[in-house]
Amino acid sequence: MTRFAPLLAAISIGGCFVSNPAEFDDCSDDSDCPTGQDCVSGFCVDGDASDASVDAEVDEDMGVEDDMFMEDMGPETCDDFPELCGDKEGCCDGVCTPLGSGANCAACGDVCGAGTSCCQGACRDASAPECECPGGCDTGTEMCCSGTCTEVTEDPANCGGCGTTCDPGEICCGGGCVAMDANNCGGCGTTCAATEICCGAAGCKDPTLPGSCGSCSNVCVESQCVNRECCGDQDGEMECGGSCVNTNTNLNHCGGCGNECDRFLFSECRNGECRGL
Repeated sequence: MTRFAPLLAAISIGGCFVSNPAEFDDCSDDSDCPTGQDCVSGFCVDGDASDASVDAEVDEDMGVEDDMFMEDMGPETCDDFPELCGDKEGCCDGVCTPLGSGANCAACGDVCGAGTSCCQGACRDASAPECECPGGCDTGTEMCCSGTCTEVTEDPANCGGCGTTCDPGEICCGGGCVAMDANNCGGCGTTCAATEICCGAAGCKDPTLPGSCGSCSNVCVESQCVNRECCGDQDGEMECGGSCVNTNTNLNHCGGCGNECDRFLFSECRNGECRGL
């Protein structure tokens, strides 16, 4: 579950700001709230807030916790997830880039100088034996590119012809560069199911599994994936009814799933125990 610093000054519900989160009680409908208040996402709030959303996480010492905040993870990059890149690619400035060309020969930024060519993974004199294919290449779809017989129908550094490089984020399919997406994920024609996400060269992944929980690079090491978020990383977290809750602080699941604190007797759940008013 994503954690954020407690909001000590105020929380916002439906555009209304309340300075004392401890006054909030969980509710199931408007009848559970005092006159003049509505039940919104489990909280009693002032005014007509029936269409509002709750964007708050209250200090867990006050006994109420909401995990509706979603951390902005930003776009997936190969810096954090090298598996996004293929065997003939390098992670250059966070982008999977074909290697083997004059601009990125053996590695990112390995530029071959004047009079040299990138041949068999190194910058060499253009007339060097390594830059030739003395045995010849298959006349079908192979070409001699910098000393290597190359399948130009699938090589992103020589797509359709020697030196024709696909842009970052593209793969070579049938001699043409196409976007690496859900229709060509990890390979040409590999289509991801509607419930899967494309993780580049790593292929299609299930975002409900611990190895790709919600995103390609989010791995739940010692926890489970609940609603596309890792649940169990924090002390007291566990799945209850399909949601990830903290049983140390949650009034509805205090100390365990379904163990609800009586609101007439207890005002908070602390360390998994219902505490008095």
